[in-house]
Amino acid sequence: MADRINKRVNSTFNAHCLWRHVANMATSSQIGHNVVLARCEGINISADFYRNKLTYHAFLHKRMSTTLPLQSSQHGLLEYHQRHVAP
Repeated sequence: MADRINKRVNSTFNAHCLWRHVANMATSSQIGHNVVLARCEGINISADFYRNKLTYHAFLHKRMSTTLPLQSSQHGLLEYHQRHVAP
């Protein structure tokens, strides 16, 4: 069996479209790369404004009172959308 090359993919999400980066993140994680997310608070969400506002504020409401970066609401929003993109 061939050895996989585990690459680290660094993604900056500031001022970029959510779905485009989620699709790239899902394909690179399926290949076996490690995905590192940075600056997730400036994501542009494209679609109906009011529906996305309700979704985003629901994730903001679920924010935990901890300083761990992987448990923040922005990463939860990305993981939620990545589960729906990946087969």
